Amino acid sequence: MPEVTINVPHEGNMAGIARFYRELVGAEATEEEGGDEVRVRCGPRQMLRFRRVAAGTSVEHSDYHLSMYVSDFPGMFQRMEALNLIYVNPRFKRKAETLEQAQTQCMFRVKDIVDPAQPEAAPSIVLEHEIRSTVNLDGTPYKSCPFY
Repeated sequence: MPEVTINVPHEGNMAGIARFYRELVGAEATEEEGGDEVRVRCGPRQMLRFRRVAAGTSVEHSDYHLSMYVSDFPGMFQRMEALNLIYVNPRFKRKAETLEQAQTQCMFRVKDIVDPAQPEAAPSIVLEHEIRSTVNLDGTPYKSCPFY
């Protein structure tokens, strides 16, 4: 799937979404369309597109999640943990609340996309992300990583 478009409430902080992906995820993120769209490059052939919707339009992202494979897994966990963004979804058996658990499970979750410049503010959007490591603890490729 080369691109996913995610609707953002009209009052959503688009610049904050771009900063979240740039500073916490380490992805290339740019604001487009006069600030009504953020494009996040996820590797060489995939993109997340966040698009602001018209005022009064309802937006919910509660029944699905995104999976992302990252090479700086410990660093990303620590950046998310520093802002209290680690999330444990009770629907799933695998749970990671600490870096050690995340490295053993090769995954952790976040659901609040916050502006790192204003982490105490309400989330810009709530969208669960399953963050996966590209490698196991021993450095071998993680079994479901599509890059190997």
